[in-house]
Amino acid sequence: MLNKRSPFPAIWILVFLASYLSGQNRMTDSLVHVLHTPQADTNRIKALNMLAWELHSAKPDSALLLNTQAISLNVMPQGVSANEIRSRLKLQAVSYSDLGEFKRLQSNYAEALKYDEMALKIYEEIHFNKGITLCLNNMGIVCLNMSDYPKALEFAFRALRMDEVSGDKRSLASSLGTIGNIFMEQHENERAIEYYLKAMRANEVIGRKYGVAMQLANIANVYKAESKAELIKQGLNEKKKDSLTLDYYTRSLHVSEELQDKYGISRQLSNIGGVYKDEGDADSTLPRAEREKLYAKAFDYFTKALQMNEELGRKSGVVINLGNLGTLCQSRKQYKEAEKYLQKAIDLAIQVHEMEIVYELHRSLSEVYRQERLWEPALTHFAKYITLRDSIFNDKNTKKSLRAEVNFEFEKKRAAEKAEQDKRDTLAAAERQRQRLITITVCVGLLLVLVFFALLYNRFRLTQKQKKIIEEQKHLVDEKNKDITDSINYARRIQRSLLPPVSYFKKSLPEVFILYKPKDIVSGDFYWGQLLPESSANGPVFLLATADCTGHGVPGALMSMIGISKLSELVLERKVSRPDEILNQLREEVIRSLNPEGAEVEANDGMDISLCVFDFQKLSLQYSGANNSIYHVPASESVLKEYKADKFPVGKYSGDPKPFTCKEIKLERGDCVYAFTDGFADQFGGPNGKKFKYRQFEELLVSNRDKPLEQQKEILNSALESWKGGLEQVDDILVIGLRI
Repeated sequence: MLNKRSPFPAIWILVFLASYLSGQNRMTDSLVHVLHTPQADTNRIKALNMLAWELHSAKPDSALLLNTQAISLNVMPQGVSANEIRSRLKLQAVSYSDLGEFKRLQSNYAEALKYDEMALKIYEEIHFNKGITLCLNNMGIVCLNMSDYPKALEFAFRALRMDEVSGDKRSLASSLGTIGNIFMEQHENERAIEYYLKAMRANEVIGRKYGVAMQLANIANVYKAESKAELIKQGLNEKKKDSLTLDYYTRSLHVSEELQDKYGISRQLSNIGGVYKDEGDADSTLPRAEREKLYAKAFDYFTKALQMNEELGRKSGVVINLGNLGTLCQSRKQYKEAEKYLQKAIDLAIQVHEMEIVYELHRSLSEVYRQERLWEPALTHFAKYITLRDSIFNDKNTKKSLRAEVNFEFEKKRAAEKAEQDKRDTLAAAERQRQRLITITVCVGLLLVLVFFALLYNRFRLTQKQKKIIEEQKHLVDEKNKDITDSINYARRIQRSLLPPVSYFKKSLPEVFILYKPKDIVSGDFYWGQLLPESSANGPVFLLATADCTGHGVPGALMSMIGISKLSELVLERKVSRPDEILNQLREEVIRSLNPEGAEVEANDGMDISLCVFDFQKLSLQYSGANNSIYHVPASESVLKEYKADKFPVGKYSGDPKPFTCKEIKLERGDCVYAFTDGFADQFGGPNGKKFKYRQFEELLVSNRDKPLEQQKEILNSALESWKGGLEQVDDILVIGLRI
């Protein structure tokens, strides 16, 4: 494993190179001094490794040369102690690990994986857990860069498990952050935020503020990247998304300012400016003055970020912020200023070889000229954008093919090594097991002969006593369980008697199905229907309610009985027939029922409900909902239309009470309408144990819309049972479908 070739003839070349660069800072000067001083080999190796790391950003080729020289210098002397061997191996692993990092920064992922694996093998041999987790994390990052997300997660989680066992908080925080990055790249935003928060808390525990600032910025990046569909799923809007993004960037900025981390400060200034610009661009309905305030804030932050990057000499940051200022001036219709900033950004980006930024800048500049109606320069820059974009796209495809080839070779090598190791482990385990069995058999056999009869008699007496106690307890438990089960079954009969039978619906509705699957014996979901005959003012209408009460089982069933009785009272006794008025009054009745005057504890229970009023003569539907939407599938179209409910329940909730809204929906013969609770979409199952989700539910309804409704019911039930598999039903399930 250690190189036996003498390295001394070449070392002074490296000393000369390091001396050439030693004016950079005090750290480099001290390292070069170690190389010039006659020291033990181990000190020279350490100095070479550290100097390589100091130079890897500014002089990558020199860093690789120094690091390679450190490996060749690491020759094992004769007759050294076990501690010296371990120290030498550890130094060699450090050199390999650093080489892997340098190769990764150069996008040479094949070489990076090779050196990381060499380092990992040495660390495993000397049982140095901190080095093992470092290598696993680095290999996870390499696989992430190669877009091999399953393998990246495998390495990162292996590192995390080792960190949890060892208690290394700093390494734990790093592993959690890596896992968050992998999930973000896969657009699994909820899981990315989950691990970024864990990483942030781990950094807070050890007082590592730099890590806290980094994770705050990562969380902000996730919110910034979220799509409209993801916002809707989380109950957010664009304004709330911008608020969260700005909050996390600002918190990251404050931590970076505490640390006086100019690089971190410059990044967050740029990010915050981007949020203000996006806010100004996003809402075209904003008054000009308000939009200009947002643009002014963005300009201030971009300018500060630009100045700080210029002070740091960070040219890539200067390019980005010049581009930001250019696109901001374009949004403000300051086209001459936009031209100036964008052209400066292009010139500098070409100088520092940031070609992936250059082609985007050409597109932005082309758009500026187009808005100025300067067609010739607009066309020129657009052509440059297309040329560069195609070139970069082709390069990426080539790299992707190479990465796939690297990954295949890496996996093949790992599989062969694993098979060999498994074979050795199996043989060693079998031998250990054989020896253990011989020892245990002899010792335990003698002991059992001595105490067998005494234990047998004592055990017999104890068993008889325990058996009697267990039988008495079992009888008592069986009695109690029977009483409870009988009571709940009786409650189910009462609850089912309050639900209208399917035959009642079929008398009033042309074609209908009801898929009703309580989680427990009694249910917190309920349905209710009522036909109102013709009056002097209106023709006959049919009211249909689909509700999900707080909780399930007995608590949910009690709430459902309140809901059924109050609906019947409002419609049949008080003659309320508009769905929004029914829900407004139902909310008052539920709050009054659960919070009688003088009650010591305030109850916030309630229900989510959709209420539909069908007029089959006019072919119209009035709909109001509390957190429960409905779907409408027209007979003439292959699309599903969702009519969203108001985002508050029938019951107490935080905020001022708002009246429910009523939607008027025009129907045609053959249209299908579906009302449902959240139990179907929230059921866990499938190959990965995830939720069924609404998108899959909607596709199932649309693909079977032309089938008879009873057949649709069977298809839905079969799909649900197949998805659920052996998992437990998590909530009450209710789906009602009807055809006009």
